[in-house]
Amino acid sequence: MSTSPLPQTDTGATVQQPPTLGFVYTVVESPRPGLCTTWLQQLARGDQVHVYPRVTSHFHAPDSADASFVMVCAGSGIGPFLGFLEHRKLMGVKGGFAWLVFGCRNKGKDDLHAEKLQNFQQEGYLSKLSIAYSRDEDNNGVKYVQHIIQSEAASVRKLILEDRADVFVCGDAKNMGKSVHDAFVEVLSE
Repeated sequence: MSTSPLPQTDTGATVQQPPTLGFVYTVVESPRPGLCTTWLQQLARGDQVHVYPRVTSHFHAPDSADASFVMVCAGSGIGPFLGFLEHRKLMGVKGGFAWLVFGCRNKGKDDLHAEKLQNFQQEGYLSKLSIAYSRDEDNNGVKYVQHIIQSEAASVRKLILEDRADVFVCGDAKNMGKSVHDAFVEVLSE
């Protein structure tokens, strides 16, 4: 089967030895199966996959060990942020404030990286973890990642305006990205 390249973001840390490549993807089954994810799901150990690296100069973990940053994502958008946190761990960086705002549908079903994230937090590489479960009933009024940003307005303002935190957003640019942008504009305009 011949397909066009599908951009993915590596979840590995740039300093990892030996170098590894990892990525997160969501298997799409409805309304129709996704072409690439269905193909990936059918791969067996030892199958070869052609990878064409595309380097970005602006989307990487902050260089400074004291840098504060906010990572916002939903679903498989968590991929690069796993790499950011792994990078911090490999470099022994616990300075600054690293906050992950993550969204998925159901607790215990879609939060596949919860244990890894909790470990990063317990070890001091992730300062704060906030998760929005969009399909769970008991979510304290928080359904999506933008609701966390709004409900944590004072912390967001302090991090960005006083601590000069960088903000990284990864995921659906059409819907989630716009809603997250609007939430940041609202919070920073107060």
